Order: sequence, then C-alpha cells, then structure tokens
Amino acid sequence: MGLLNLFSGQRSAVIGVAKNCGKTTTLNFMIELYAAEFRDQFELGVCSIGIDGETSDYLIGTPKPPVRVVEGMWCVSVRSAFDQSDARFEFVEPLSFETPLGRPVLARVLEAGDLMLAGVRQRADLHEIMSVFEAHGVTRVLIDGAYGRVAAAHADLVDSVIVSTGAIISPRPDQVIAKTRELVERLRLPEVETEWERELLRASMREERVMVGGETEPPRPLQARSALLALKELKGSLSAGEDAVAIPGLVSDKVLDGLMAARSKGTLLVSDGTSIHADASRFQKFRRHWQVRVLASQKVLGISVNPTSITGWKISEEALLASFDALWPEITIFNPNHGLHSRGRAR
Repeated sequence: MGLLNLFSGQRSAVIGVAKNCGKTTTLNFMIELYAAEFRDQFELGVCSIGIDGETSDYLIGTPKPPVRVVEGMWCVSVRSAFDQSDARFEFVEPLSFETPLGRPVLARVLEAGDLMLAGVRQRADLHEIMSVFEAHGVTRVLIDGAYGRVAAAHADLVDSVIVSTGAIISPRPDQVIAKTRELVERLRLPEVETEWERELLRASMREERVMVGGETEPPRPLQARSALLALKELKGSLSAGEDAVAIPGLVSDKVLDGLMAARSKGTLLVSDGTSIHADASRFQKFRRHWQVRVLASQKVLGISVNPTSITGWKISEEALLASFDALWPEITIFNPNHGLHSRGRAR
C-alpha cells in the first residue's frame, strides 16, 4: 500500500510496540506527509495521551526528536508547552479539564516550529478533544499514544492505528517481527459474528458487569462487579447453553486463568483488542481453547520500521520490510527516517 493510505482514517493513533521505537519520528513523518499532500484537502489536529516532544527520554535521558508542527495545523497541549515552543500559535479555546501540567488549550499553528504535546491522560479527556476538534472543522486527528498507553487505540476513540516498531525490541529480526505481530493481531481480533453475541457484549458494557449467555440463553449478569470475583462465581455455575462470557473491562493473566478453570473452551467477548492486558504467550495458549471476539476490530493503516536502536545495534531494514509486507500486504510498511522523497520509503 502507498503512503497516501496513511491518511485514509479520520482519527488515527500512533502507538509503539516498545519504548523508543521511533514513534515521534513517525508522528513527524505523518505531519510532513500532511503538509506535502493534504494541507489543501482537510484540517489536521494532533494531541497526545501522554507527553511527546520532550527533548530527552525521561527514563534513560537519551535525546529525542521534537514534534514539528506546521502552519495551519491544530494542536492541543498545555499553555506552558506553547510558551516554550518556537512556533507561533493562535489560542482558540481552553478545554474544561485540568491536568497536573495545567489546563489544555486548543491552538492553531500560525508559524511552524517544535512543540511538546502534553496534558491529556484519560480517555474521557480525549473524547472532549475530539468534540472540540470537530466543532472547528478538523476532520483528521493524530493521537500520540505514549508507550504503554494503548488506550489511545481504543475503537471508541479512533478508527485506525499506525504501529511503530524497530530494532530497540531486539537485535534479532525474528523477535522484532514476533513482538510486532502480537500487537497487530491483538488490535485486529475478529469481530462478533452473531446478533446474540453483540447483544451480550453490549449489555455487559452498558451494565459494567461480567455477563454470560449463549445462542439459546439470554444475557445473565454475575453478581460480583470485579472480573476476578465474578470468575470465581462462574466456576460450576454455567449452564450447557451458556458458552460465551462478556467482560467489559481489562483482561489480565488471572482473568484468562479463571476462564480456563471455569470451562475448557468457550467464547470470550471484549470491546476491542486494547482490553487484552495479558502476557502474549498466555494469551496465545488461551486462544487455542477459547475464541476471542470484539465489538470493533481496529484497522491498522501503517507500520513504521526503525532498523536502528538507540542502544547501538542495527538490523536489516530490507528483512523487516519484506517480512511485514509478506504478513500484511494490505498495510503500508515504511521507514519514517527516509523522509517523503527518499527511495524505498514504503513497500
């Protein structure tokens, strides 16, 4: 797929398989692509669920590239970040919520420069930002999903994802491919197939309770609100027709263990792939016995590949690009370090 496909979604989260995969570089690549190809076609907004654009990594102190914003874009960050930026902005509207770094503000870029994106922590805050963007005619949004915050890729927030991966994961290409595949497959879990599954999952999410049901059995809520306590109640209480369990929250290793203890096989229903917070090997083992279905599968538009690690090693770019391209020919695979005008920038 070509680079222009990267903007085929309305709201896209940029998330990393690991920290220091090149996510900020990918975000800058997307902004550069917008400026070169789409500036006259639609308005672009950017925000972050963590902090992005700081000059060094707050854990290990390594230098980081700044977020480079361009004229005409819309941004949400805190006032102190705007004050420290070398770009010029028109401040349009303060948001209603406070953060430890201050109240976020919506601004439009008047002159290009570097900006730290900061201030947003909760999904509810992101929903407000999306509404404010929409009210000002912003029809494309990039959300920086800070490492470990896959909530940015939740299907009720975004309709697409761009995954950043690279050599920081391992000096072995097979390990990089395996870790990337785990995340992509989790985001693209199959959707519910029947109306009764959809009804059961929606009821569970609406009531915020674990529920069980089946094709011939109506949704039945379990008494305990905690998933772990509910699963203790589940063991020995399932009827023959209750072969599906809907969980409205996060699914951990212990939740998977509880489901396996309650029944050797069945169907687990969750809102989307970001709900799965279990160890990859345990989740893989679980799926050999249980089917897992989601209300909304996420669309992965692109995978950015950084073949060089900040720790010093480098692996074959061609090996990674070719492997990902073979796995997912429908996804744009690219190296954001090449820039828009370099050869071999995308497969």
